[in-house]
Amino acid sequence: MKKPREITLRAMYLNFLFLFSVGFFPPAVAADAAKAPAAKKSLAPHVHGEGNLKFVFDLEKNVAELSFEFPAVQVLGFEHKPVTQSEISIYNQTQVMLNEPKSLFLLLLKKNEKSGCVFGKSSMSVPFNDKKGAKAHDHGDHQDYELQYKLTCKNLKAVRGLRISAFKVLFNFEKLKVEGLVGSKPYSLVLTQSKDEFEF
Repeated sequence: MKKPREITLRAMYLNFLFLFSVGFFPPAVAADAAKAPAAKKSLAPHVHGEGNLKFVFDLEKNVAELSFEFPAVQVLGFEHKPVTQSEISIYNQTQVMLNEPKSLFLLLLKKNEKSGCVFGKSSMSVPFNDKKGAKAHDHGDHQDYELQYKLTCKNLKAVRGLRISAFKVLFNFEKLKVEGLVGSKPYSLVLTQSKDEFEF
């Protein structure tokens, strides 16, 4: 029979996964769940130079999900619909780059261990896309990218941390607010260009 604490942790974990799947997160994920206020929408106010990363690493199922959001200006260098050939070229090249999550994230592995992790098909909500259901989230005249990546692994426990390569490839990217869960352990921190990685 499971101990009360184990049942509580499992319930918190399942609740977190549910909130992640519908786009919600606890406002203070590291706080005691009994004391935490009602959940809020995961999207933060649009701030140039800043982004938001939400993640869940399910160590039992060897799968992970990452949700990444940032203003379009940080990767395009502009925040209006591309018009010139140069802007159109930048926009198209950006779509290709963002479909390669390895250009944004680097898994840090434990010594002498292999994870066998592979990124699956990504889901992107991009600005200036006229296709129904594929428009980016906007804040007034602002435009944001919203990206979701899924990771399937053979041994997710071999991953000891995450490095954010996005600081090197995104235009004027200064700060990333990170919230997530690894197993039953919650994380909440801020990364910058000088501190671009963290360990579990």
